[in-house]
Amino acid sequence: MTGGLLALAINVVVSGLFAAVFLLIARSHPAFRHLGWIAAAWGVGTGAPAAEVLLRVTPWTTVLSFTGYACFSAGAHLLAHGLARHYRRTLPRWLLPASFAASLIIRLAIWGGERNTMPYELYYQLPFVTALAISGVIVWHARRRSVWDAILAGCLWLFTLTFASKPVAAILLGSGATARDYASSHYAIYSQAASGLIALGCGIALMAVVIRDLRVRLKRDLVTDAPTGLPNRRGFLAGLQTRMDTAPAGDLLIVCETGWQAAPHDRITALRRALPPTALLGRIDPQRLAVLLPGETDPDRSAIVRGMIRDLSGAGHDGSLGEVRLAAGEDAAAALARAEGSLFLDAELRKGRRGPSPQP
Repeated sequence: MTGGLLALAINVVVSGLFAAVFLLIARSHPAFRHLGWIAAAWGVGTGAPAAEVLLRVTPWTTVLSFTGYACFSAGAHLLAHGLARHYRRTLPRWLLPASFAASLIIRLAIWGGERNTMPYELYYQLPFVTALAISGVIVWHARRRSVWDAILAGCLWLFTLTFASKPVAAILLGSGATARDYASSHYAIYSQAASGLIALGCGIALMAVVIRDLRVRLKRDLVTDAPTGLPNRRGFLAGLQTRMDTAPAGDLLIVCETGWQAAPHDRITALRRALPPTALLGRIDPQRLAVLLPGETDPDRSAIVRGMIRDLSGAGHDGSLGEVRLAAGEDAAAALARAEGSLFLDAELRKGRRGPSPQP
């Protein structure tokens, strides 16, 4: 086996492994389904070195040559789309499809051209340079002040520069007289080794970015109510304890029984807007809300908030509220327990004022 074939085979294996890992992560968490695009990028891109290997042992030179080119171009463009989804960057909808279509048109336009000449090699690599540069721009402009984001952006730019240098390398080293001769050329060793090493670096950096983001998301899920996006009991208690450790006593803690079957997002949004900036709002149980109002909140505003909280109660619930003032040095869990006890008493008092329910 020549050095070029060995490098091609290694690239097939590495690309396939990255495709499998990203697909596994995409299927493991709903918020990371978009990684399926990145898995597809690695999987489709595997077709490029695989086609170059098959060129040596099959008579389908034309089909495999075009397929390998199309696979790498598709993989590079899928990677750009996946990175845009992951970093929440909006690209013009026409950009990547148009760039991919242009790459195929360019390949057909230079078909049968003289290899190892600057015009041919330059046009051959231009679509790859364009697609990888788009990925580099996406990560660079969206980087979150993380070392791994910067490393990923650097790897993508280095990948771009590698493909930009390949026309010169092809002329100096020779890429073979035909596509079938490519795998045994010195240029193939340079091209596949350089591309493979940098692709490996990109994959590792991207994996580190994804694992970091997955850890952050899992931690957030532990303290967040998924249907509403509000803090759950654990998250609300953590915020409440932080507030009690730093703010003076006197804040007002309100708990309400809602009886929801489904959370009314429009009314939750309205309540959020009515709260002071320093207030806390959480869904501490599937049918229970908790609100912390700063002690200096205007009485009229507090009354409006109480009314809005009561309006959130579903059918069969009378809008009972439990209210307590936080005491100095009190534990957050104890304060919330007092508020829930007050809610229970308020509900019992309301039942008493209504009288016993009629018997059937």
